[in-house]
Amino acid sequence: MKTKSKKTKRKLNRKKILKRRIIASVFLTGLIALYCLACFMLEDNVIWKNVTVNGIALKGLTKKAAAGALAEDFKEKYADTSLSVQLNGQAYPINISSVLDFDSSKELKDAYTLGHRHWLMRGIDWILAHTLYKENRKIDAYPYAKQTDKITEAISASGLPEHDPASETTWELTDTALAVHKGQKTASADFEKLKELIISAIKKHDYSSAIECPLTEKEPVGIDFSKIQEEVCQEKQNATLDKENNYAVIPSKDGISFDASAAQSSYDACEPGGQFEVPLTIDKAEITTEDMNANLFQAELGSYSTKGGGSAGRKTNIDLAVKSCNGVILLPGETFSYNDVLGERTADRGYQPAGAYSEGEVVEQLGGGICQVSSTLFAALLQTNLEIVTRSSHSMPVSYLPMGMDAAVSWGGPEFKFKNNLTYPIKISAAYSDGTITFKILGAKADARKIEVEVKKTGELSAETYRKYYDANGNVTETKRVAKSNYKPLKR
Repeated sequence: MKTKSKKTKRKLNRKKILKRRIIASVFLTGLIALYCLACFMLEDNVIWKNVTVNGIALKGLTKKAAAGALAEDFKEKYADTSLSVQLNGQAYPINISSVLDFDSSKELKDAYTLGHRHWLMRGIDWILAHTLYKENRKIDAYPYAKQTDKITEAISASGLPEHDPASETTWELTDTALAVHKGQKTASADFEKLKELIISAIKKHDYSSAIECPLTEKEPVGIDFSKIQEEVCQEKQNATLDKENNYAVIPSKDGISFDASAAQSSYDACEPGGQFEVPLTIDKAEITTEDMNANLFQAELGSYSTKGGGSAGRKTNIDLAVKSCNGVILLPGETFSYNDVLGERTADRGYQPAGAYSEGEVVEQLGGGICQVSSTLFAALLQTNLEIVTRSSHSMPVSYLPMGMDAAVSWGGPEFKFKNNLTYPIKISAAYSDGTITFKILGAKADARKIEVEVKKTGELSAETYRKYYDANGNVTETKRVAKSNYKPLKR
């Protein structure tokens, strides 16, 4: 009986223990369920931690709203932040607002983590928020120097760079000399070191203490007289005309030069802060702009007229040739080519058949008559001092000019050229009116001597043409042979 009773008691105890375990399990499961439900219900996107950053309470704000509030607060507080820099007793406020930036990401991350970890941690975080983190925590966050490259701009804007600058060597050009002021060593603000001090003040969040501007001795930059020569020295240039710009006047330039080695010696001998002058060598232009404007084409250097009649075709050819020559301008040194100016005489260009010399006879040729135009031009040129480069007489004497004053021209054959060997440009004025061909050579009268043309017959069909130069008293000062002419009789 006793053995049976003990077995019954053990059985009852096991039932009680099991019952208690079941109750505990149910209770624990309920608690877990309630905790999970609470964690689920606590989901939100606002800051739980009771924290204040720069006076802005973040609790209850979304992360975005908190960031916006802190950014706005930074703008208001640091919109006009300046550091005072002292130099020789004078204060220079340097506005560093553009240099500063604010980063609240670390503070926001720390504040937002509570309640926004794994969702099963929300219950624990809620308890922590109402116990351990119940008391308000105040945090001061400061800006940092982000745009350090703008510090130099801020220093410049303060006016500091203009204070006590190094005395540099300067020079200027006067009418007669190169005036040089030699620089000297001076104490000047050391902007690189000042930049470092400004960054250090920002790191320390010290915007109230004045910064004593660091100084550095600055040597003046040397001077290169060879480079100055390249800049100011120039060759003499007479006034002339611009062919590419409708022959507008190109102004004259006086030649300017100086001795660079002598200038360097004067510089080396000069005391710092002293002045000296380097004499200029001025080579005056022979023809100034004023001279050109006053004298251009104002003088008639020579002129000649011949009667140019004949057939209608010959008159047409003369008219075309005269028009080609009229208005031609030659600059000093340029050469006039009659064939180049007229071009090839073709029917397409309007030239017609007319009488011309060939093999001792008069034959019909395209362009017949143009030799009277070249001859009239040559006759006008004989009265000038222009250089005759190439000229040929006709094979037979011509009726419109004396022997020795004609100039034969043919395409691919005899050519007529002259050169402007004068100092001024010349212009050809040519006209064909009422059967008369007239050439005038216009220029500037540079030679006061009078020129007369003299033709000396050296034989029945030969001649030499001379220019005779007379002074103001009528005395012959020079005689130059210009051309030789040899003719053959006209075949009958």
